[in-house]
Amino acid sequence: MRIGAYYSNGLLYGARLQALRKRYPDAHIAAIVPPGFAMPAGSDAIVTEVVETERTHYSPRDIGACMRLVKLLRAGKYDRFVVMFDSVLLNALSMLSGARKPECWNAESKILPMPRTPFGLIHRVFLRGMLNHFNFAQVWIDSRKRSTQGPMPDGRPVYETRIPPDLRRVLRLRLVYRTKAGRAEAGRHG
Repeated sequence: MRIGAYYSNGLLYGARLQALRKRYPDAHIAAIVPPGFAMPAGSDAIVTEVVETERTHYSPRDIGACMRLVKLLRAGKYDRFVVMFDSVLLNALSMLSGARKPECWNAESKILPMPRTPFGLIHRVFLRGMLNHFNFAQVWIDSRKRSTQGPMPDGRPVYETRIPPDLRRVLRLRLVYRTKAGRAEAGRHG
C-alpha cells in the first residue's frame, strides 16, 4: 500500500506520520513536504520516501503551479492520500490526487474521509455552509430569547421568534448533536 502524507500542519506532522506508521506498519509512506522542510527527528524510520513540492504555498489563482502539484501527486499513485487539516482547498486537492481513499487525520486524532468526486466536494462544501447557517440561526434565536425586555401589557414577550417550533427543534438538536454528550441527548429526544 502506498500512502501520501501531505504537509499541511507543521506542529502535528511528525505525530501524524508516527500514527500512520503505527496503523500501517508495512506501507510505503511518502512525506510530501515543501522545499527545504526539515523532517522531524526520527522520521527516517517512519517515512519511506520524501517528496518535495515545487512551492511552499499554493494559491488557486496560480493554476499552473496547482496543476503541477496535482501531476506530482498523481504520479505517486497513492492508495491513500492523507492531509492533516480539513479545508475546502485540501478537500479539492485530496479529490484531485487520484488516491482511492483520501483522508484527513486531524488534530483530534480523528480520521475523516475526504470526497473523491467533484459532486462529493460540492456536496461537502454545501453541507458545511448550510450547517454554519443553521448554527448561526440557532445562536440568533437563543440570543433573542434571552434579550427579551419583559412582557408586553398582554403578557407576551417583547420579541417572539417567527420560526416554526419544528424548525427550532431541528436547529437545537443539530447544535446539541455536535458534542459527544449531545449525541446521547439527541438520541433520547428522537
